[in-house]
Amino acid sequence: MPITFANFAAELVALAPDVILSTGSPSVATLQQATRTVPVVFVTVVDPVSSGFVDSLARPGGNITGFTLYEYSISGKWLALLKEIAPGMTRAAVIRDPALTAGGGQLGVIQAVAPSVGAEVTPVNVRDAGEIERAITAFARSPNGGLIVTASTLAGVHRDLIIALAARHKLPAVYPIPYFARSGGLMSYGPDSVDQYRRAASYVDRILKGEQPADLPVQQSTKVELIINLKTARALDFLRTLATPEPIRIGH
Repeated sequence: MPITFANFAAELVALAPDVILSTGSPSVATLQQATRTVPVVFVTVVDPVSSGFVDSLARPGGNITGFTLYEYSISGKWLALLKEIAPGMTRAAVIRDPALTAGGGQLGVIQAVAPSVGAEVTPVNVRDAGEIERAITAFARSPNGGLIVTASTLAGVHRDLIIALAARHKLPAVYPIPYFARSGGLMSYGPDSVDQYRRAASYVDRILKGEQPADLPVQQSTKVELIINLKTARALDFLRTLATPEPIRIGH
């Protein structure tokens, strides 16, 4: 029998923990199916309301609460930054996981910004490594393209592949979380996910002391970073176009 999220969730719930810390929408969704009583604190979830994890950000209402990764408005900044670092870019492929409700929200904001920067946006739905490679390879056959990778567990799992494909096809790319740039991606703009884990520790502590997840509001990210990997920027010949004020740069 193949091992799945559901197997792990059932095994974990059977241990009767006092609280569970969960990362990403797929794992939270599985835990929600496994238990409606064990408290769950999540991190790096994009849209917990639309995903059905909580009733509202202010009043979660059930056994789940935590820290949401994005406001959708950040998604529009990804396209603007991509255009800034690659002014000749007229086509942007938006890599997203179609299984996530949040993928549509992020795409909608990007599409709304597209006319103002003169770019055509193409949504690319991917579910596994094979689809990612085929989609990016096909997109790269035409000139003046760039990649936007939306926030998802799928993108995180396959980040090395996506970064390698962008480099192979010399595509400028912007990623949603700092560790993409630290792993060799050209540029990232988004919240510090490590900070979310630090903040989540306070919720775990409060639940262990008797507070209920239903009464702990979902909190949004308060720290956003722009990171440009200089090594990758040099390799793709994008250093000359950098004009963003005081970016955090790595890969010297």
